[in-house]
Amino acid sequence: MPPMSLRSRTDLEQAEAEYKKNLEMEEKLDNEEAMATIYGYLGDICRLRLDLDQAEDMYKKGLELFEATGATKMIEIMNTMLTNLSKSPR
Repeated sequence: MPPMSLRSRTDLEQAEAEYKKNLEMEEKLDNEEAMATIYGYLGDICRLRLDLDQAEDMYKKGLELFEATGATKMIEIMNTMLTNLSKSPR
């Protein structure tokens, strides 16, 4: 896999910064479903960077929050992300 271009890395860094900022706001509001969604996006960013351990941590946090809210479809999606991640070479 070719290395990410500088532009792509910058885009990911900007996206990560925005998601973390939004996560802080949602934590203050105790909005678990929004927090879970953001953790999923942060997991995607980590996966794109090939930081698979961090991606797994983010997906697990998202899954835990979705389980707390009973969001069945999102639980399935997070489980799929974790399954796919476990198949990735490390």
